[in-house]
Amino acid sequence: MFLLNRFMSGVTFVKMLGKMKNKLPFELPCEEDDMLSPSPLKEDSQGAIHLSKEEITHMEEIYKIQVPEFQFLLTIYEMEKVLACKQGKLKKFPSFTNWKPEGSQVLSDLLFSILQGLQRTAVVYHQYALEAKQHSRSHLYISTQHPSKRPTIIVFHRASSDSSNSTASTTSSFGIIDKIYLHSFAQTAFVWAVVRLYTKPKFIPSCGLWCSDGSFAKTVPVLLRDLSHPLHM
Repeated sequence: MFLLNRFMSGVTFVKMLGKMKNKLPFELPCEEDDMLSPSPLKEDSQGAIHLSKEEITHMEEIYKIQVPEFQFLLTIYEMEKVLACKQGKLKKFPSFTNWKPEGSQVLSDLLFSILQGLQRTAVVYHQYALEAKQHSRSHLYISTQHPSKRPTIIVFHRASSDSSNSTASTTSSFGIIDKIYLHSFAQTAFVWAVVRLYTKPKFIPSCGLWCSDGSFAKTVPVLLRDLSHPLHM
């Protein structure tokens, strides 16, 4: 369980009540508590929005990891590109979106849809519910766009790298949900949350609280399923 306190100074504190796993004051859903497919609140659709170039670029990098067919096509594309380079045909080699695997007469609808690139529009929601498998409950995520409810505060793990020793690690980031939208790619609907990250939150061991001055560093699109359960206000 989480406890979040806001004080008049604008400083935000987050605390977890009860036992702490891996010495972190929060936890992501465990395997037996995996989320089912998300379900929107039917009355909450707010129509379509146009995604920014930065959002599209970031989402594409995530899709390359999350969609096996995307990885498959990219692998073949790079192999054929290397071959074209050896044959001196690299200048005429098409871009990924204009490319077709050599020897393939007809692509499946799925692979064809991936080669068409990402749609630049998505359906936006003010709030979105995820249901847990093991328990008859749902977790409601609320964006800053909601006219009357407070936005959800969450935490998620981000991959980071240390250029000095070429090692990869994960960092834990707190933030609030700025936008929620449904985006279609590779014949699948993906739910995204644009998260506004708090600036350098600090953990205070003496009281078990995470502290932030309430300012924000940047916003990043994250798959909703990769976020923690909402932190309770």
